[in-house]
Amino acid sequence: MSAITFSSSYRNYIISIIGLACATKVYRLLYNKSKSKQANDVETTDPEIEEVLLFSDEAIDCRKHMFEVKGCDSPHCPADNLAKIVDYMSSAKKSIDICVHFITCNSIGNAIFDAIKRGVIVRVITDEESSKNYSSLSIKFMRANCEVKANKFKENFMHHKFAVIDKKILISGSANWTMQAFYGNYENVIITNDKVMVKSFLTEFNYLWETLPQFYIS
Repeated sequence: MSAITFSSSYRNYIISIIGLACATKVYRLLYNKSKSKQANDVETTDPEIEEVLLFSDEAIDCRKHMFEVKGCDSPHCPADNLAKIVDYMSSAKKSIDICVHFITCNSIGNAIFDAIKRGVIVRVITDEESSKNYSSLSIKFMRANCEVKANKFKENFMHHKFAVIDKKILISGSANWTMQAFYGNYENVIITNDKVMVKSFLTEFNYLWETLPQFYIS
């Protein structure tokens, strides 16, 4: 009789353990679901950035004030659009990865030099032929202790024009970073923090960074 009582007690004990385990699992599922819902309800990412900047050849009339901070009343004045690019460069906290065929625009260049002075890691990929131009900023970047790599192949160009700021903001478009592009051509620039697009451009940058040789002053 005592053996039967022991068996029943043991069986009840096992049932209690199983019940407790099931209850714990259900509690965890409900808790994780609740946490997931809370995470979706709370803004955990940066505000969305989707900007399109358009430049027109009619902006050539604005060249007389191209070195001023503010533009004019002309709907084609590129000063405000260029200022946005400069502001994004100035916002960099950790890194700027630049992959641009030709860079001569001093306002963008000054923002990059300031970033270097703040300790921002700047990497530049360009094209060797364009970098040999006397107005190119590539040599100045190197003298500011910025690492520069360049495409040396004469049969093709490194023709990209994009930059990634802090690995989360992409600036890309048709324009070389030159005053001719901003103040005389039909050009487009997009600015976005879309994660898929940023990741794609970062992958391309890192591939070129590993592939292309160091640029040296001859």
